[in-house]
Amino acid sequence: MADLTDDQIDGILRANGWTRADMRDERKESIRDSFRRTLNDAARSAAPPPAAPAEPMTRADRHLLRCAIALVSGPELSEVAGESRGTIAHRLQVMLADSWPNEGEHHGLDTAERVCFYEQDFYVLSNFSSFNLVWEGITFATSEAAYHWEKFATDEDDDERNGIACRVMDAPSAHEAFKIAEQWKHLRRPDWDAVKVGIMRRILRAKADQHDYVRRKLLATGERELVENSWRDDYWGWGPNRDGQNMLGKLWMEVRAELRAASEKAHG
Repeated sequence: MADLTDDQIDGILRANGWTRADMRDERKESIRDSFRRTLNDAARSAAPPPAAPAEPMTRADRHLLRCAIALVSGPELSEVAGESRGTIAHRLQVMLADSWPNEGEHHGLDTAERVCFYEQDFYVLSNFSSFNLVWEGITFATSEAAYHWEKFATDEDDDERNGIACRVMDAPSAHEAFKIAEQWKHLRRPDWDAVKVGIMRRILRAKADQHDYVRRKLLATGERELVENSWRDDYWGWGPNRDGQNMLGKLWMEVRAELRAASEKAHG
């Protein structure tokens, strides 16, 4: 399933009673991102939803569930099983609640000392979040796609590698870009392991530089540790045993420190 466009999301929101005045721009951007990510993820996987929250549903939650019902009943999602529809609706409800500011509240695995961004309120820090990135003169749909493109892009006369780079660039989603890169990883640049951290650092800097919303969310984490709480990845995330290297979280903390230092210098 292709990613939802801004026009599709706006149309769904308007059809369910939302107006631009209902939300600040920050909230709307977060909700748009939640729609894209949650629907695409749920369409690929019918994992059972988490336990339903005990709190009563808010007006915003009810609107979001109506949006979810409209989306999952569309022809492009007709193949999704009934249990997946419940998963989509529930996860959308949780994500809207998490995108609504609530001072002093932490979600999921967040604590006063730690912010987890694989899901929940700070998902904008994930490379799978839907923020365009202009990288090497090319506009990518996500920072994930730009990262995988770097594995194969070359100035050399190598049609096979450059062809894979083009496939990554044109992938309809971050998930597809990842799958293409995994399928052809035996052809990635030979020095990849030596350069990948530096490339990721520069990509994260570019993402923060190009999106004010990302910068604001990053700085809103304060001094807390940033953790990509992915159970699949013990290099970029903390892995299944929560003892992984968490390199993505560490790089985001570097970028956060750089932004603070630049702000302090600019303001004397």
